[in-house]
Amino acid sequence: MGYRESAGAMAYAALRPVVESLRRTGYEPTAAGILESSGRKVTSLESILASHALIHTADGNHFREALAQACARCDLPVRRVRGRELLDQAAKTLRKPPQQLQASIQALGRSCGRPWDADHKCAALLAWLLLAGKTKTLG
Repeated sequence: MGYRESAGAMAYAALRPVVESLRRTGYEPTAAGILESSGRKVTSLESILASHALIHTADGNHFREALAQACARCDLPVRRVRGRELLDQAAKTLRKPPQQLQASIQALGRSCGRPWDADHKCAALLAWLLLAGKTKTLG
């Protein structure tokens, strides 16, 4: 088994029980969001190994691909959004000014407590975007 297959299998082993638990309790997960890197795509192993920063980029891309494979195996459609486009897409879809969305995310963080870092803020905003998109599809 190659590293991609192995990573996909581990992601599936972690995701499957969560999806099954939701379904057993009456919830039907309808989508998964993956926040794409805002960095450039790397194409060759040689270029990746030549740059410490690209090693981290490739690692993140590898993780996102494993997660996408696991979602597919769990019958969850995946919506990918580039990090630098998230706020603009959410503002357009949710029909709210970016400043209002950022204030709402900050307020949510205060009610959730720590930790509430950039990853949590982006995950919450991506979830709102997915939920709004699902509502539009069903409505």
